[in-house]
Amino acid sequence: WHSDGMVITSAHVIANARHLRVSLYDGEELPARMLAYDRDADLAALVIDGHDLPIIEPGNAKALKTGEWVMALGHPWGVPGGVTGGTVIGIGASLPEMPPMSHEWVAVSLHMRPGHSGGALIDSKGRLLGVNTMISGPELGLAVPVHLVKAFLKRKIV
Repeated sequence: WHSDGMVITSAHVIANARHLRVSLYDGEELPARMLAYDRDADLAALVIDGHDLPIIEPGNAKALKTGEWVMALGHPWGVPGGVTGGTVIGIGASLPEMPPMSHEWVAVSLHMRPGHSGGALIDSKGRLLGVNTMISGPELGLAVPVHLVKAFLKRKIV
């Protein structure tokens, strides 16, 4: 999230962790400490000792249209750097054929697997649209939209 070492992930990914560690893109692992945690939003902010780290430019999830191409980054089944692609189904708290939810989601049709949670959902230009959170069936993934990540940070980190 920030080049000085702030990392955003899903709260459920670190919920039972005793020792927090973050794996960087080059394979380096660094100890982390928790800055903020929100189980209901399924978001957590961590900090690592890093400087000049690459960041992902935030995109605009509110502007997404059904059918737009997106990619989910993560570590599916422990495989580092796993990427899967698909299309946007919709965004909101009330999506077709799904029960009403407590907050907005980006719903995507792609092959998200366990281990994608906490990773980035990005658009075709590499901008962050959300944080991968869960799967609901073989080709339905949900991500917390980036504007809710920003709101979480404003609420939890002053």
